[in-house]
Amino acid sequence: MSVRSGPVAAWAVLLCLLLSVATGVHSADIFVDPLTGNDSNTGSMADPLLTIQAGIDAAVDGDTVRLVDGVYTGVGNVDLGTDGKAIELTSDTQTASAVVIDCQLADPGITMTSGETESTVVSHLTFANCVGGNGGAAFIVQSSPSFNNCIFEIGRAHV
Repeated sequence: MSVRSGPVAAWAVLLCLLLSVATGVHSADIFVDPLTGNDSNTGSMADPLLTIQAGIDAAVDGDTVRLVDGVYTGVGNVDLGTDGKAIELTSDTQTASAVVIDCQLADPGITMTSGETESTVVSHLTFANCVGGNGGAAFIVQSSPSFNNCIFEIGRAHV
């Protein structure tokens, strides 16, 4: 078998690169840590963000927002919005009980009302003490996100 080199091979490589960019092939991990993060950080494993919403806001379709084990409370960690993005929001260790989004009986957990599809995935998370006017842990309208291996504890909706 011979390997082709020269201008034709170079054009083929360039075409493949352009097609991958044009079709939006992208995948990045964005890390969030409730203890050591800072929302001015880059979101890398060594330089995590502080709040979940900052991770979601930084993500683009195809990205994974990885939550480091811990309890997430307060502004930026509850009443989350995914804005129709096809992203995954998950526990970094894939252990639902290790990552708790605690709404402290004051807020809903996550809202999805922007046409999210099954490509918007929430997995391996615990939603605790979430309340809301129309939904407790999750308020979903005209969307069909995927929830996998999540735990929902002590929540309520006021309908």
